[in-house]
Amino acid sequence: MERIFQTLGLLGLGLIVLVSVIPGSLRPHTSMSGYAEHFAAYAIVATCLALGWRSPLLHAAIVISSFTIGNILEAAQLLIPGRSADTTSALFSGAGGLCGVVLAFLLVSVWRSAFHLPKGRGI
Repeated sequence: MERIFQTLGLLGLGLIVLVSVIPGSLRPHTSMSGYAEHFAAYAIVATCLALGWRSPLLHAAIVISSFTIGNILEAAQLLIPGRSADTTSALFSGAGGLCGVVLAFLLVSVWRSAFHLPKGRGI
């Protein structure tokens, strides 16, 4: 199961990068605000990554990377036609990553409690 979450998380991260660097006219849009899109995308990816790699050290790296990658991709958008950079979007990306890791922790805790499983490594 961990391998599935690792794969989904890495594919999701690749999709975030791809959608972030294409011209604005080609980017898919949802009915959500841009900030909500950033938050949701990073939260989903971080949840998958945290469920795939259950090390507290890697969870910290996922959160830090969410903020870092969000800022790098926002800066890169200054070079892409039809795109603009927004530091608030980067903050929502990082916040989504943080919440995704917390959600993974809660999901694993509930799962273990419901099935009376012993505490394993990481979350």
